[in-house]
Amino acid sequence: MAKKKNEEAPPPGAPAWMATYGDMITLVLTFFVLLFSMSSLDAAKFMAMVANLQGNPYIFEVINNAANIGQTGLEQAPEIPEGDFSDPTDAWLIAAERMRGDIEDWISSSEGEGGTADLEVTIHVTEAQIVIRCKSSVLFDTLSDVLLPRGIEALAFIVEDLILPDWETGIISEVFVEGHADIRPIPPNNRFADNDILAAYRARAARRFIVDNYSIPENKIGMTSWGDTRPVDGNPGTDETQWSVNRRVEFVLHRNFFLDEQTGAGYGEDL
Repeated sequence: MAKKKNEEAPPPGAPAWMATYGDMITLVLTFFVLLFSMSSLDAAKFMAMVANLQGNPYIFEVINNAANIGQTGLEQAPEIPEGDFSDPTDAWLIAAERMRGDIEDWISSSEGEGGTADLEVTIHVTEAQIVIRCKSSVLFDTLSDVLLPRGIEALAFIVEDLILPDWETGIISEVFVEGHADIRPIPPNNRFADNDILAAYRARAARRFIVDNYSIPENKIGMTSWGDTRPVDGNPGTDETQWSVNRRVEFVLHRNFFLDEQTGAGYGEDL
């Protein structure tokens, strides 16, 4: 019987083909690193994405209330001091300053009639949103969702003087109407079972007024109710002074970041 030949031991080290394979992978990695190094971040699109994640009421947080007429929402972004804007020529800041001026004019015109417009309508500016805050007492009677005559006048002022000028230029991309209530429970046997429903009906009434009387597309005007869950400055209050502040309807104007891209105007650039 023939003896089986001894098998030759493999040479030391990796097979020869591994060197070629390793060189190829290194070249591929170098190619993608080169592509990445030549790429640039689209600031306008990035900020639009951030704004949508922070301010879009259809992402992340849902109000779990079957009676809620609104949809969903997010906490408002923290307010940013005006000095943090890159340049006073920023179109968003210009829009906010114009709104403040219009509110001051409205206050002046109401002073002769004993008005309290300065306590009824205010604006609060962030990088992505302008929030117009209106006390419910100027729009509705107690425990009512029917707009008062002075409420219709206030809404007309808010839409015509504050919102429409910047909507028509494209600076604003969307409007959301948000209803808020104070922490006091609704009296028994009232048509509104709780504060969520009352705030929702009031937001719906304000939204319906805008839809019926102005040219902003209905699919660009959303609404929601926060009930008594978001008092101003986190203060639910212990007396009528703070409760009246917390009872409000807010108009949240979302910044059109894509306009910044199209016009070449971003943060700190002239239009």
